[in-house]
Amino acid sequence: MLYQRYSNPLELLQQMLVTEQLHDFICNFIRFRNEELNEKTQWEYYLHKIYNMSFDDFVKSCSGDAEPEEADMNEIEATVKNSQSILESFSL
Repeated sequence: MLYQRYSNPLELLQQMLVTEQLHDFICNFIRFRNEELNEKTQWEYYLHKIYNMSFDDFVKSCSGDAEPEEADMNEIEATVKNSQSILESFSL
């Protein structure tokens, strides 16, 4: 990954060692790389699967900041009963 971004990553790493910033550099580098991969993945998914909203709205919906929906107790009860009936139908 370093060779993709820097022409001489060994010199960069050596400089980070000398200045005692290697840990911070590695942590930040990994964080930035993960953010880029996440954004690229979201963009690719948006291009191929999402048709009814803008990219900004899609990113906001993926961020997890949305409030959770209220659970309907009837649906929960039906799901639990369905799961129990599936488990009871298994036999060894």
